[in-house]
Amino acid sequence: MQPAPIPKNETERLISLHKLGLLDTKPEERFDRITRTAIKVFDVPISTLTLVDEKREWFKSVCGLDQKEGDRAISFCGHALLVNEVFVIPDTVKDKRFSDNPMVIGKPYIRFYAGVPIMNADGQRVGVFCIKDTKPRSFSKDDEGVLQGLASWAEVEINYHNLSLALQKVKEQKAGLEVKTQELEKLSESREKLKLDYQALFNNMTDGLAYCQMIFDAQENPVDWMYIKVNENFEKLTGLKNAEGKKVSKLIPDIGASNPELFKIYGQVSLTGKPARFETYIAPLSRWFLVSVFSPQKNFFVALFQNINDRKQIEKNLEDAKIAAQNVYNDLLLEKGKLAEAKAKDEAILSSIGDGIIATDSDRKIILMNRVAEKLLGWNINEALGKSYDDIVLLEDEKGTFVPPKEKPLHKALESRTTTTTTTTTVLYLLSKNKIKFPVAITVSPIVLDNKIIGAVEVFRDITKEQQIDRAKSEFISLASHQLRTPMTAIRWVSEMLGKKERLTPGGKKYVADIIASTKHLSELVDLLLNVSRIDEGGIVITPKPLELVSFIREYLTECEPLFIAKHLHISFAKHPNTLTVVTDPSVVRNIIQVFVSNASEYTPPDGKIEVSLTEHANDRIFTLGVSDTGIGIPKAEQPNIFTKFMRASNAKLFKSDGTGLGTYIAWQSAKLLGGRIWFVSVENKGTTFFVELPMKSKMMKGAEGAVGTSLA
Repeated sequence: MQPAPIPKNETERLISLHKLGLLDTKPEERFDRITRTAIKVFDVPISTLTLVDEKREWFKSVCGLDQKEGDRAISFCGHALLVNEVFVIPDTVKDKRFSDNPMVIGKPYIRFYAGVPIMNADGQRVGVFCIKDTKPRSFSKDDEGVLQGLASWAEVEINYHNLSLALQKVKEQKAGLEVKTQELEKLSESREKLKLDYQALFNNMTDGLAYCQMIFDAQENPVDWMYIKVNENFEKLTGLKNAEGKKVSKLIPDIGASNPELFKIYGQVSLTGKPARFETYIAPLSRWFLVSVFSPQKNFFVALFQNINDRKQIEKNLEDAKIAAQNVYNDLLLEKGKLAEAKAKDEAILSSIGDGIIATDSDRKIILMNRVAEKLLGWNINEALGKSYDDIVLLEDEKGTFVPPKEKPLHKALESRTTTTTTTTTVLYLLSKNKIKFPVAITVSPIVLDNKIIGAVEVFRDITKEQQIDRAKSEFISLASHQLRTPMTAIRWVSEMLGKKERLTPGGKKYVADIIASTKHLSELVDLLLNVSRIDEGGIVITPKPLELVSFIREYLTECEPLFIAKHLHISFAKHPNTLTVVTDPSVVRNIIQVFVSNASEYTPPDGKIEVSLTEHANDRIFTLGVSDTGIGIPKAEQPNIFTKFMRASNAKLFKSDGTGLGTYIAWQSAKLLGGRIWFVSVENKGTTFFVELPMKSKMMKGAEGAVGTSLA
């Protein structure tokens, strides 16, 4: 801690301080009014008008503290006393001079200080007017100006009494000189000294001062006054120039109409000698003044005044603020009632929703959970509130690996500023606080206010039963498909044999042809269902073989040429390598190409274009096959679920009534079996491009849990 330093003129300063006669006197309302104003204006808990003597700081006025004095060595005012401007400490803890000060580390725990030195009339610094706060804060130049204004007010109050005494002393000494002529030389010297003291006081005081002669009419009514002597601050505070020797009626022609009370007050003081103190607004000067007036002799008066425009503005601002605060308070009461009603409704809605709901702020701190979320997660709202989302919501993928924070749907929604949903092809598992693990479907929407993300809402549900139902459906499909395959084969064989009979009528042959076509369509559907069943049950085996891919694709497109011609479709094959030999399962690759090309041709109107592309990525040991069309595209809202079983886009159903919705699912699963991936880009009414990325060399794979499966062919 750095003690408050002692000024070089300490002896003279202490003498000047004691001359004031204010030390250890009772509180006075004129000083307390200033400290109360400071507390209201700056919204601080502590304000003091401090006089600094030899060993202590003594509070002539104090608001916010019980004690009346303190040790000068540890005081803040001891430091402020020495500066020529506002002394500000924004944060005492960060200031090495005060960080270990007893008043910082102990009561009253001061964190902020601002003070202005107070001058005696003789120019000595006798004290400090200051404000203190228990929390750090910034202090603007405007704030400094207001604090200096309050300090000037305090300075006027401190010097007012002594100035009156000094002037009275001059008067008494003048009378003494007239009576005691025998001591003329000695009194002359004293008078000269007093004159010099008076002149110094006159010139150095911060208030305006005017020594005037009151002018009365025959009935002794005050009608004017003349400025005999004014100090330097008179002109600064009033704006009136060269006032000495001039009447006020000449300097301010409208003064009689605007301020008749001044003539009455100054006239009474000049005649009775009884001093007065008042505030007045002089309209021609557009200024407020605090005036103290006394009469040194009959028909004369001395006016001490201070420009209090700033204080009046502060008082007006305080009154306006009080009215505004009351209005705001009334509005808050009204809004509080509305919020309470809305909160009750929201809580009822949240409690009735069957899905879990979590809300977070922009920093992913949990701010809300409904009862379903509490039950699924194993956390109650009081435990989870304020905690990080990533500490509460633990997710794993299908392999049992924890999902990193950036891959979680909530993070993606906050980053992308769009709603994020887990697709049906990606299953995430939630691990509750009680170590219970179950599959979940998640949808997250960001909360946007004024184009700024302020949080997110996540809705999730346990899909265990949905998966059980899905498995049951797959088992049924598998069983039904196996049961249908044998009779369908028999029907087709019999129909083909019947079609070869020569005795059939033309109508009979048409019926037989229809039966054969329908049976073929049903057989293809049964094969699709069986393939889905094998995939779901892990019954597919991958048998990699060397395959020259360019010729393989060209041969398949040649087979499909009649279809392209029939639909007037323009087909092209863009390949980077002339030949590309890979090691993969030809039947699985053919199945993927078939799905891509079949969908492109089915949903592309006549005269449309289909482009097949093949790109080798030798460095990554992968290749990419793409099929692009100019067809109907896929609606954006339905794209996340396009690889779901039996999923058909709404516009696809309108364009072509039949279809199973199984092709893309089988292609997606087939790519996974080969160690690759599938994705697409689509714009509704403009077209779609499907891509499959596969390794140059696929590995032998067997069915789920080691069961040897069948080919997908």
